[in-house]
Amino acid sequence: MSHDLVDLVRAALPALPGGLPWDVRLVDHLGDAGAEPELGTVRILKNWRTSIHEVGLAHVTRHYPLAIEPFDVVDPREVLERYRMQWRQHRVMMCRAVTLEREWCGGRFTGNLIAGPAFIARVEEDQPVAHWHPAQAVAAALTAARSKQRAESRRLAKLRRNARAFLDELVVTPRYLGLDLPVAPYASLVPGLWRLRRTGSIPFLTLKDTICDQIGRMDRDGILKALLQLSLDLAEQRSLFEKLLDELVAQLNGPTA
Repeated sequence: MSHDLVDLVRAALPALPGGLPWDVRLVDHLGDAGAEPELGTVRILKNWRTSIHEVGLAHVTRHYPLAIEPFDVVDPREVLERYRMQWRQHRVMMCRAVTLEREWCGGRFTGNLIAGPAFIARVEEDQPVAHWHPAQAVAAALTAARSKQRAESRRLAKLRRNARAFLDELVVTPRYLGLDLPVAPYASLVPGLWRLRRTGSIPFLTLKDTICDQIGRMDRDGILKALLQLSLDLAEQRSLFEKLLDELVAQLNGPTA
């Protein structure tokens, strides 16, 4: 076993009392993995680096995986006693594992380390969770995914409000009201715009009203890209206007024949 691997394992695991280093040993089978914290001994699967460390599973909630099996799709209805319909849209992956857990009791860590079998569950690319019981692992993963979804919905709703306010502020600026902007950059960003305008340009006010009308159908990236494109186009139009104005002033102030 290389010293690099030993150092990786020791850095990933919780520290032993007294600061003693873990005695790291390799095993070939998941069932042989485990730990005796009182002896300072830990047994990890020989592919720990690739199957756990390199994929970001060295620390999952209060658990420190020592060995895992491959993830597989699981039907929550076959695991949970109470299944919520709003969970049906989520794809749950779960695997068996052997972990080292920091014991949590009474709202605090006790300082004890417990080794044993566990289950790791995740929803799509969300953060995984681990628990000794498969139903608890799946329920926690689904609850975390649902909470993340609600938080993202709140952030998107706030972004939409801020975007509408930003567009309304632009209307207050008189120099933008008569501008015509190119349609092409917005055709793939603003739903239905290509049906509204089949010409190469669109009045700023029409574009602004269309974005406001369709913003409820746009996702975060679409809104940000549309606002960025609009800001760039307005800045370019303003720069062109100021350049033409400077040329006009220069001609007016130039020598007369």
